[in-house]
Amino acid sequence: VLLQYLQAQLAKTLGLRAGQLPDLDTGFFDLGLDSLMGMELTGRVAQALDLKLQFTLLIESANLKELTDSLLLALAAEFEEDQAIQAETAHEKHMKGKAAMLEKLNDAEVVELLNTSLDNFDETVS
Repeated sequence: VLLQYLQAQLAKTLGLRAGQLPDLDTGFFDLGLDSLMGMELTGRVAQALDLKLQFTLLIESANLKELTDSLLLALAAEFEEDQAIQAETAHEKHMKGKAAMLEKLNDAEVVELLNTSLDNFDETVS
C-alpha cells in the first residue's frame, strides 16, 4: 500500500499523465526528478505520514522500493517511540496514584505497609 501511494505521489510530482506510473526500480533522478521536485515529494509524504522526513532520505534511496523500506523503518521506529512514551506515562500515573495513597496514610499505617512489603519480599527471596 505504501509503495503504491509513493508511486502515485511520485507520478504526480513528475507531472505524469493519469494512469502513467513511474518504474519502481528506476532511480529518482533517472525518472527526471530534480531537487525542487524531491523536496516537494518529501514534504507531501511527510505530511501524509505525519513524520519528520529529511530530503536526504530521498537522495539516499536508490528508487521507490528502497524509499518504501526506509519509510517503513521510520514508521516502525516512530510507533515504538510512541509506545514507550505511553508506557512511561501510564507508569507515571500509577506512581502518582501510589504517592497520593501513601500521603493519606498515618505513620502506623506506613510502618505496617512497609513491614508487609518486606515480609513479602523475604518470602520471594527465600
